[in-house]
Amino acid sequence: RGADLYGANLGGANLGGANLGGANLRGANLGGANLGGANLGGQWIIQGATRSDGYAFFLQRLTGDTVPMVKAGCRLFTLDQAQKHWETTRAGQSLLAETETIIRSMVQLATIRGYIQP
Repeated sequence: RGADLYGANLGGANLGGANLGGANLRGANLGGANLGGANLGGQWIIQGATRSDGYAFFLQRLTGDTVPMVKAGCRLFTLDQAQKHWETTRAGQSLLAETETIIRSMVQLATIRGYIQP
């Protein structure tokens, strides 16, 4: 609880049932980590799909975030920034549609779980 895990490589770690309330998880690699039953306090993370080019997607609101953030690879964006970035860099590519589908599914899950308002 309350650990500073900023930038930690927790990829593939079994964090099921861990008490991570108040922990600083900003910049941490959580790709493939098991967070089932973990106590994140007021923080939340939704692991989305991995895009066909290998980028794992997360929607998260961690300590210090004022809005939900999209994490893909080393990039961290607000939802609006993410949309603009991928519309610019992936226009006309199937990766744009794939990315939009992944983000839409994560937002739907966050809404169902009560993390964000519709």
